[in-house]
Amino acid sequence: MARIKKRGLDYFPMSTDFIHDRSVRRIMKSEGDAALAILLETLSYIYSGEGYFVRADALFYADLASEMYSTSVEEVERILRLAVSYELFDAGMFETRGILTSAEIQRQYLFVTKRRSVTGIAEEHLLIAPEELPAPQARKKKPAPEEETPAGEGGRPENATQTPENVTQTRENVTQKAENVTSGTQSIAQHSKAQHSTENLPPVIPPPRPEGGKGEGRRLRENSSWPRLPAEPPADGVKRNFKGLMDNLKRYGIPPDEQHALIRESNYGEIGHPLWKALYTLHHAGGKIKLPGRFLLSRIREG
Repeated sequence: MARIKKRGLDYFPMSTDFIHDRSVRRIMKSEGDAALAILLETLSYIYSGEGYFVRADALFYADLASEMYSTSVEEVERILRLAVSYELFDAGMFETRGILTSAEIQRQYLFVTKRRSVTGIAEEHLLIAPEELPAPQARKKKPAPEEETPAGEGGRPENATQTPENVTQTRENVTQKAENVTSGTQSIAQHSKAQHSTENLPPVIPPPRPEGGKGEGRRLRENSSWPRLPAEPPADGVKRNFKGLMDNLKRYGIPPDEQHALIRESNYGEIGHPLWKALYTLHHAGGKIKLPGRFLLSRIREG
Protein backbone atom coordinates (compact mmCIF):
# COMPACT_ATOMS: atom_id res chain seq x y z
CA MET A 1 0.00 0.00 0.00
CA ALA A 2 1.43 3.37 -1.03
CA ARG A 3 2.25 5.76 1.76
CA ILE A 4 0.20 8.97 1.84
CA LYS A 5 2.44 11.99 1.29
CA LYS A 6 2.09 14.52 4.06
CA ARG A 7 1.52 18.17 3.20
CA GLY A 8 1.62 19.70 6.67
CA LEU A 9 4.57 20.20 9.01
CA ASP A 10 5.52 18.49 12.27
CA TYR A 11 6.80 21.81 13.63
CA PHE A 12 7.04 25.45 12.58
CA PRO A 13 9.54 28.19 13.47
CA MET A 14 8.39 31.33 15.26
CA SER A 15 10.18 34.62 15.73
CA THR A 16 11.06 35.52 19.32
CA ASP A 17 9.57 38.96 18.63
CA PHE A 18 6.15 37.57 17.65
CA ILE A 19 4.48 38.56 20.91
CA HIS A 20 6.07 42.03 20.68
CA ASP A 21 4.85 42.62 17.13
CA ARG A 22 2.86 45.86 16.99
CA SER A 23 -0.14 44.22 15.31
CA VAL A 24 -0.21 41.37 17.86
CA ARG A 25 -0.01 43.85 20.74
CA ARG A 26 -2.89 45.88 19.32
CA ILE A 27 -5.08 42.79 18.97
CA MET A 28 -4.29 41.68 22.54
CA LYS A 29 -5.03 45.16 23.87
CA SER A 30 -8.37 45.20 22.05
CA GLU A 31 -9.48 41.59 22.69
CA GLY A 32 -7.53 40.47 25.77
CA ASP A 33 -4.84 37.85 26.35
CA ALA A 34 -7.00 35.07 24.87
CA ALA A 35 -6.35 36.61 21.44
CA LEU A 36 -2.74 35.38 21.59
CA ALA A 37 -3.88 31.78 22.15
CA ILE A 38 -6.24 32.04 19.17
CA LEU A 39 -3.47 33.36 16.91
CA LEU A 40 -1.10 30.55 17.96
CA GLU A 41 -3.82 27.92 17.47
CA THR A 42 -4.53 29.32 14.01
CA LEU A 43 -0.85 29.07 13.03
CA SER A 44 -0.81 25.46 14.29
CA TYR A 45 -3.86 24.62 12.15
CA ILE A 46 -2.20 26.25 9.11
CA TYR A 47 1.20 24.54 9.37
CA SER A 48 -0.07 21.12 10.48
CA GLY A 49 -2.92 20.92 7.93
CA GLU A 50 -2.33 22.18 4.39
CA GLY A 51 1.07 23.56 5.37
CA TYR A 52 0.60 27.17 4.32
CA PHE A 53 -3.11 28.02 4.61
CA VAL A 54 -6.34 27.10 6.39
CA ARG A 55 -9.91 27.63 5.19
CA ALA A 56 -11.64 30.14 7.46
CA ASP A 57 -15.26 29.03 7.60
CA ALA A 58 -17.88 28.41 10.26
CA LEU A 59 -16.48 24.94 10.97
CA PHE A 60 -12.98 26.32 11.57
CA TYR A 61 -14.25 29.02 13.94
CA ALA A 62 -16.26 26.40 15.84
CA ASP A 63 -13.23 24.10 16.13
CA LEU A 64 -11.11 26.89 17.58
CA ALA A 65 -13.82 27.95 20.01
CA SER A 66 -14.30 24.36 21.22
CA GLU A 67 -10.64 24.24 22.28
CA MET A 68 -10.91 27.43 24.36
CA TYR A 69 -12.31 27.58 27.87
CA SER A 70 -14.19 30.88 27.70
CA THR A 71 -14.16 32.06 24.07
CA SER A 72 -17.23 31.90 21.83
CA VAL A 73 -17.40 31.29 18.10
CA GLU A 74 -18.28 34.93 17.50
CA GLU A 75 -15.22 36.10 19.46
CA VAL A 76 -12.92 33.79 17.49
CA GLU A 77 -14.22 35.10 14.18
CA ARG A 78 -13.94 38.73 15.36
CA ILE A 79 -10.32 38.27 16.50
CA LEU A 80 -9.24 36.61 13.25
CA ARG A 81 -10.94 39.29 11.15
CA LEU A 82 -9.06 41.87 13.23
CA ALA A 83 -5.81 39.99 12.52
CA VAL A 84 -6.59 40.21 8.80
CA SER A 85 -7.18 43.96 9.06
CA TYR A 86 -3.81 44.34 10.87
CA GLU A 87 -2.14 42.41 8.00
CA LEU A 88 -1.10 39.35 10.00
CA PHE A 89 -2.92 37.44 7.25
CA ASP A 90 -3.42 38.49 3.63
CA ALA A 91 -6.69 40.40 3.21
CA GLY A 92 -7.05 39.60 -0.50
CA MET A 93 -6.87 35.84 0.03
CA PHE A 94 -9.28 36.08 2.96
CA GLU A 95 -11.90 38.03 1.00
CA THR A 96 -11.64 36.26 -2.37
CA ARG A 97 -10.59 32.71 -1.40
CA GLY A 98 -11.82 32.49 2.20
CA ILE A 99 -8.43 31.33 3.50
CA LEU A 100 -5.89 32.53 6.06
CA THR A 101 -2.32 32.76 4.75
CA SER A 102 0.46 35.29 4.22
CA ALA A 103 3.70 35.71 2.28
CA GLU A 104 5.75 35.04 5.44
CA ILE A 105 3.83 31.82 6.19
CA GLN A 106 4.44 30.63 2.62
CA ARG A 107 8.18 31.37 2.89
CA GLN A 108 8.39 29.41 6.15
CA TYR A 109 6.55 26.48 4.57
CA LEU A 110 8.86 26.36 1.54
CA PHE A 111 11.94 26.64 3.77
CA VAL A 112 10.94 23.71 6.01
CA THR A 113 9.87 21.49 3.08
CA LYS A 114 12.79 22.27 0.75
CA ARG A 115 14.18 18.73 1.17
CA ARG A 116 10.91 17.05 0.20
CA SER A 117 10.66 15.48 -3.23
CA VAL A 118 7.21 17.00 -3.80
CA THR A 119 6.32 20.42 -2.43
CA GLY A 120 4.87 23.67 -3.68
CA ILE A 121 2.11 26.23 -3.38
CA ALA A 122 -0.99 26.35 -5.57
CA GLU A 123 -0.71 29.13 -8.12
CA GLU A 124 -4.03 30.69 -7.07
CA HIS A 125 -2.72 31.03 -3.47
CA LEU A 126 0.75 32.34 -4.32
CA LEU A 127 1.83 35.56 -2.56
CA ILE A 128 5.63 35.46 -3.02
CA ALA A 129 7.79 36.30 -6.04
CA PRO A 130 8.55 33.56 -8.60
CA GLU A 131 12.29 33.74 -7.86
CA GLU A 132 11.58 32.63 -4.27
CA LEU A 133 9.96 29.39 -5.43
CA PRO A 134 11.76 26.02 -5.59
CA ALA A 135 13.31 25.25 -8.98
CA PRO A 136 10.63 22.72 -10.17
CA GLN A 137 7.71 25.05 -9.41
CA ALA A 138 9.52 28.07 -10.88
CA ARG A 139 10.04 26.19 -14.16
CA LYS A 140 6.41 25.16 -14.15
CA LYS A 141 5.27 28.79 -13.95
CA LYS A 142 7.49 29.84 -16.93
CA PRO A 143 7.50 27.00 -19.50
CA ALA A 144 10.07 27.15 -22.30
CA PRO A 145 8.72 27.91 -25.81
CA GLU A 146 8.19 24.85 -27.99
CA GLU A 147 10.44 24.40 -31.01
CA GLU A 148 8.69 24.45 -34.36
CA THR A 149 9.21 21.60 -36.83
CA PRO A 150 10.86 22.88 -40.04
CA ALA A 151 8.43 22.88 -42.93
CA GLY A 152 9.13 21.20 -46.26
CA GLU A 153 7.55 21.79 -49.61
CA GLY A 154 3.95 22.96 -49.63
CA GLY A 155 4.17 24.16 -46.00
CA ARG A 156 4.06 20.58 -44.58
CA PRO A 157 6.67 19.37 -42.06
CA GLU A 158 9.48 17.37 -43.70
CA ASN A 159 8.86 14.35 -41.45
CA ALA A 160 5.11 14.30 -42.30
CA THR A 161 5.62 12.52 -45.66
CA GLN A 162 3.95 9.11 -45.67
CA THR A 163 4.11 6.31 -48.20
CA PRO A 164 1.02 4.29 -49.26
CA GLU A 165 2.36 1.35 -47.23
CA ASN A 166 2.51 3.50 -44.09
CA VAL A 167 -1.02 4.76 -44.71
CA THR A 168 -2.30 1.16 -45.00
CA GLN A 169 -0.60 0.16 -41.75
CA THR A 170 -2.01 3.23 -40.03
CA ARG A 171 -5.56 2.29 -41.08
CA GLU A 172 -5.08 -1.20 -39.65
CA ASN A 173 -3.85 0.27 -36.38
CA VAL A 174 -6.86 2.59 -36.26
CA THR A 175 -9.18 -0.41 -36.68
CA GLN A 176 -7.47 -2.24 -33.82
CA LYS A 177 -7.63 0.85 -31.61
CA ALA A 178 -11.36 1.20 -32.31
CA GLU A 179 -11.92 -2.36 -31.08
CA ASN A 180 -9.89 -1.63 -27.93
CA VAL A 181 -11.86 1.53 -27.30
CA THR A 182 -15.14 -0.41 -27.61
CA SER A 183 -14.06 -3.04 -25.08
CA GLY A 184 -12.65 -0.35 -22.79
CA THR A 185 -15.93 1.57 -22.91
CA GLN A 186 -17.85 -1.55 -21.86
CA SER A 187 -15.46 -2.06 -18.91
CA ILE A 188 -15.83 1.57 -17.83
CA ALA A 189 -19.63 1.33 -18.08
CA GLN A 190 -19.68 -1.84 -15.96
CA HIS A 191 -17.39 -0.25 -13.36
CA SER A 192 -19.51 2.90 -13.25
CA LYS A 193 -22.70 0.83 -12.83
CA ALA A 194 -21.14 -1.16 -9.96
CA GLN A 195 -19.90 1.99 -8.25
CA HIS A 196 -23.29 3.66 -8.66
CA SER A 197 -25.07 0.69 -7.09
CA THR A 198 -22.61 0.76 -4.15
CA GLU A 199 -23.06 4.47 -3.50
CA ASN A 200 -26.85 4.26 -3.57
CA LEU A 201 -27.29 1.80 -0.73
CA PRO A 202 -30.35 2.37 1.47
CA PRO A 203 -29.76 4.80 4.33
CA VAL A 204 -28.44 3.44 7.60
CA ILE A 205 -30.70 5.63 9.74
CA PRO A 206 -34.45 5.13 9.17
CA PRO A 207 -36.71 8.19 8.87
CA PRO A 208 -38.40 9.50 12.01
CA ARG A 209 -41.58 7.52 12.80
CA PRO A 210 -44.71 9.71 12.52
CA GLU A 211 -47.05 10.09 15.40
CA GLY A 212 -50.32 8.20 15.09
CA GLY A 213 -51.39 4.79 13.86
CA LYS A 214 -50.18 2.50 11.10
CA GLY A 215 -52.14 4.37 8.46
CA GLU A 216 -50.01 7.49 8.87
CA GLY A 217 -46.78 5.52 8.50
CA ARG A 218 -48.11 3.85 5.34
CA ARG A 219 -49.06 7.21 3.82
CA LEU A 220 -45.60 8.59 4.66
CA ARG A 221 -43.91 5.69 2.86
CA GLU A 222 -46.22 5.99 -0.13
CA ASN A 223 -45.57 9.72 -0.52
CA SER A 224 -41.81 9.29 0.13
CA SER A 225 -41.86 12.68 1.91
CA TRP A 226 -39.56 13.68 4.75
CA PRO A 227 -40.56 16.09 7.51
CA ARG A 228 -38.95 19.49 7.35
CA LEU A 229 -35.59 19.98 9.04
CA PRO A 230 -35.79 22.04 12.25
CA ALA A 231 -35.38 25.74 11.59
CA GLU A 232 -34.03 26.65 15.04
CA PRO A 233 -32.47 24.70 17.96
CA PRO A 234 -34.24 24.59 21.33
CA ALA A 235 -33.74 27.60 23.62
CA ASP A 236 -32.26 25.73 26.59
CA GLY A 237 -29.09 27.78 27.18
CA VAL A 238 -26.71 25.26 25.55
CA LYS A 239 -23.98 26.84 23.38
CA ARG A 240 -24.46 25.72 19.78
CA ASN A 241 -23.41 26.54 16.24
CA PHE A 242 -26.56 25.33 14.52
CA LYS A 243 -26.14 27.54 11.45
CA GLY A 244 -22.58 26.27 10.90
CA LEU A 245 -23.79 22.69 11.29
CA MET A 246 -26.55 23.12 8.69
CA ASP A 247 -24.18 24.87 6.27
CA ASN A 248 -21.78 21.92 6.44
CA LEU A 249 -24.49 19.28 6.08
CA LYS A 250 -25.76 21.01 2.93
CA ARG A 251 -22.22 21.57 1.66
CA TYR A 252 -21.47 17.84 1.60
CA GLY A 253 -24.87 16.91 0.13
CA ILE A 254 -25.91 14.77 3.09
CA PRO A 255 -29.45 13.35 2.56
CA PRO A 256 -32.34 14.48 4.81
CA ASP A 257 -32.59 11.30 6.92
CA GLU A 258 -28.91 11.43 7.82
CA GLN A 259 -29.19 15.18 8.48
CA HIS A 260 -31.94 14.48 11.01
CA ALA A 261 -29.81 11.83 12.71
CA LEU A 262 -26.73 14.09 12.88
CA ILE A 263 -28.75 16.99 14.27
CA ARG A 264 -30.20 14.77 17.00
CA GLU A 265 -26.88 13.07 17.79
CA SER A 266 -25.03 16.41 18.09
CA ASN A 267 -27.78 18.10 20.13
CA TYR A 268 -28.36 20.63 17.35
CA GLY A 269 -24.64 21.42 16.83
CA GLU A 270 -23.55 21.70 20.45
CA ILE A 271 -20.12 23.35 20.79
CA GLY A 272 -17.48 20.78 21.77
CA HIS A 273 -19.45 17.78 20.46
CA PRO A 274 -17.35 15.07 18.70
CA LEU A 275 -19.23 15.85 15.49
CA TRP A 276 -17.09 18.97 14.97
CA LYS A 277 -13.88 16.94 15.07
CA ALA A 278 -15.41 14.45 12.61
CA LEU A 279 -16.36 17.34 10.29
CA TYR A 280 -12.78 18.64 10.48
CA THR A 281 -11.50 15.20 9.41
CA LEU A 282 -14.03 15.11 6.56
CA HIS A 283 -13.03 18.61 5.43
CA HIS A 284 -9.35 17.64 5.16
CA ALA A 285 -9.98 14.28 3.44
CA GLY A 286 -9.86 15.92 0.01
CA GLY A 287 -13.08 14.35 -1.26
CA LYS A 288 -11.90 10.76 -0.62
CA ILE A 289 -14.88 10.00 1.66
CA LYS A 290 -17.77 9.08 -0.65
CA LEU A 291 -20.50 8.71 2.00
CA PRO A 292 -19.97 11.70 4.32
CA GLY A 293 -23.22 11.26 6.27
CA ARG A 294 -22.47 7.68 7.26
CA PHE A 295 -18.87 8.57 8.01
CA LEU A 296 -19.94 11.35 10.44
CA LEU A 297 -22.48 9.09 12.17
CA SER A 298 -19.95 6.29 12.63
CA ARG A 299 -17.31 8.67 14.02
CA ILE A 300 -19.52 10.35 16.60
CA ARG A 301 -20.96 6.99 17.74
CA GLU A 302 -17.46 5.58 18.16
CA GLY A 303 -16.28 8.60 20.15
